[in-house]
Amino acid sequence: GARDDKLCTFCCNRLSTVYRCSRCSRRCYCSRKCQSSDWSATNPGTGHKLWCSLRNGEQNEAWKISHISDHVGNGIIALQDFEPNDRIMVDRCISEHDFVNKNDLCPQYVSKLMPVAGTLLEKFQLNAVGNEDGSSWLSPFISKVNHSCTPNAWHFYDPASRSKILFALRPIKKGEEVTIDYVSITDTSSPNQSPELSSSLLQQQYRITCSLNDCPCNSKASARKLLKIRKLDSDVMTLASTNPKVALGCVKELIHLSEQEEYSHLFFNMERILYDGFQVGIISPRNKAAGLKYLPKLLNVKMERFGPQFPKDRTVDPEHPKITETRQLVANPQKHLALSDMLLSLQN
Repeated sequence: GARDDKLCTFCCNRLSTVYRCSRCSRRCYCSRKCQSSDWSATNPGTGHKLWCSLRNGEQNEAWKISHISDHVGNGIIALQDFEPNDRIMVDRCISEHDFVNKNDLCPQYVSKLMPVAGTLLEKFQLNAVGNEDGSSWLSPFISKVNHSCTPNAWHFYDPASRSKILFALRPIKKGEEVTIDYVSITDTSSPNQSPELSSSLLQQQYRITCSLNDCPCNSKASARKLLKIRKLDSDVMTLASTNPKVALGCVKELIHLSEQEEYSHLFFNMERILYDGFQVGIISPRNKAAGLKYLPKLLNVKMERFGPQFPKDRTVDPEHPKITETRQLVANPQKHLALSDMLLSLQN
């Protein structure tokens, strides 16, 4: 169908009367009730109070819902250039129970969710996106993002605001479609995940068949690369207490491989790799200095992801707990030693 008009950030109702956030003037709602529901993290919205001054991509300013093709329907198109870690949007997280039993989304929006003739449970199961802990949430606007085996964006759950953040993995040009990977082809954290299994799940759940020969899901080279990265990733924590020097070597190799990899955003979670390097390093006095070197790099990654954007004004002090937490770690790494001692006791 035709491109959707601008929708209420909270309930996805079409905007006839526009209520804007009085602080940023960028986030739009169909009513004061929806605006209020989106403000606090204790309400069912995005906790906009936390994100307001940090600025994120907003609908019809940074991105729009647009018809892509008759085959895939609508999708998300960038209306500006995005750099890696730019927050394309901050979206709601609706649980299966709330979506099925006390749905506060606009009925017209819900009726158009695929499968069109499906039950609320079927709509949730098809459109929900997963979290790192294995749970699933329905995020109304992120559910419009189409699949790609080589995506340019990804998402994470932010517990501080109880919201889902869609961010750029690599540079995205104005006019480019924003895509995510529905079933992670290169999930290095799951020992059982493989390109073949991911490809099969894509076909079974979403009826998506990748026909590109150079796609990671069809590439034997990608499968070999995935096994190597997964082995290094596992060795970091396995060897942390028995041979921290070798474990730190694995961290260095992972960082080196990420710098050489064209699709590094698919294979490497740099935030976790840097944090692992810090954890391993401070376990022993001999490697403490090496571990501490990863903290400023980790803080920089957190600042890129959780700090002010559009523009990235470093004179604005981010209030996000992730920044505060990492700054405290940089200022006093000794506070983390209790966790290191616990790790050692578990390994011994």
